[in-house]
Amino acid sequence: MRVMNRDHGRVKELLSHVYWIGGGAAAGKTTISRRLCEELGFRRWSGDARWIEHWQTATPETNPIAHRIGSTMRHGGSFDWFYGRSGQAIADDYIRMARAEFEVAVDELIQMSADSPIVVDAFLGFPELIFNVSRPERAVFLTCTDGFMRETWKRRTTEGRPDFLPILRRHLDACSDPQCALHNFIESNIIESRFVADDCLREEAALIVTGGSIGIDEAYFAVRRHLGLEASV
Repeated sequence: MRVMNRDHGRVKELLSHVYWIGGGAAAGKTTISRRLCEELGFRRWSGDARWIEHWQTATPETNPIAHRIGSTMRHGGSFDWFYGRSGQAIADDYIRMARAEFEVAVDELIQMSADSPIVVDAFLGFPELIFNVSRPERAVFLTCTDGFMRETWKRRTTEGRPDFLPILRRHLDACSDPQCALHNFIESNIIESRFVADDCLREEAALIVTGGSIGIDEAYFAVRRHLGLEASV
């Protein structure tokens, strides 16, 4: 049974031990969620890792875009059909995938043991979704400035990078024009981050914007303050 068919109040009770860090790419979600878990002994649920798994298992009915990505990966095909489009078109599809991925995530989290806290690193998690299953004080959202987004993706390489980055690089390199594909991908990330920021404004959610005057350390302690975890230091 998917979360859309659940009693949201009941789901909030079942996931009362879960802390959510949502937001866009390159904003520090992974770094901050890992640090929280290392310092506080919490468990971590990686949205990046789950997206990769679900590309391989998605069906045309449950997540058609993810299914086609998985099929392209398995057959070694070109990703021109996805990354050869405008940033807006790519962003729209990522947001559609995020909605489907979120339902899978909630189902998985409900099945996990509740005997210790979990920090969820939710790529493209946004308040409209998360506030259905979490109290606002248990969720915080990160985005970064447009300039920081562009510079970050230019610096990123596959060496030593976790989760989806090596796979993403292969996707982009499989396009007929990898540089154009990378440009389109970066622009889609910027649009996605603006989407998250707009939803935070609508829902009055806690939003931290990195890459400007706020560095990763400042963002980390801001996340802890919002989540009420300062007493655990």
